[in-house]
Amino acid sequence: MTPLSEPGLESILAGLLPGDGTWPNAADLDLAEEIIMLAQRVPEQQAALSRLRDLTLPPRSDTSGLQQALEQLEAAEPATFGALLVLAYGAYYAHPHVLALIEERCGYAARPPMPLGHSIQLDGPDPLPATAGGPPTWRSDGTLAAEQVRSMQAADPDRVWTDEEIRSWPTS
Repeated sequence: MTPLSEPGLESILAGLLPGDGTWPNAADLDLAEEIIMLAQRVPEQQAALSRLRDLTLPPRSDTSGLQQALEQLEAAEPATFGALLVLAYGAYYAHPHVLALIEERCGYAARPPMPLGHSIQLDGPDPLPATAGGPPTWRSDGTLAAEQVRSMQAADPDRVWTDEEIRSWPTS
């Protein structure tokens, strides 16, 4: 067992998102460097990653030992484990290969799944929130809920939507 490093983080990723015949194993996507960079943007996530440096892990090939180590981490430090999940899933589902699979299998546009303004943004400077005068930013996916949200945005284009209002938008 070795202390957390990029290979150690790759072992954690292999345990969290092992993949299957269709979906890739997160460790095979070289996400460790990306996760380390993302964690630097959010102090709680950076602290969580720092706490993981003392964690010793079995090798990636020991799937049952790795699963047990992750379950112990979740029980002992739920906040650290939760921050790790946000980082891992954010990086995984924003990876171009995974996005292409989502588009192919589900018909969704191949773009990062987190909305503009989410704490994890992978490309470029932090985006501005949906603000006055812009076109509707909600994705039109052909569902009634999406069309209702786009209609609300178009009806009041000068409005800046709060998180609470966005959470109240219809989802189905």
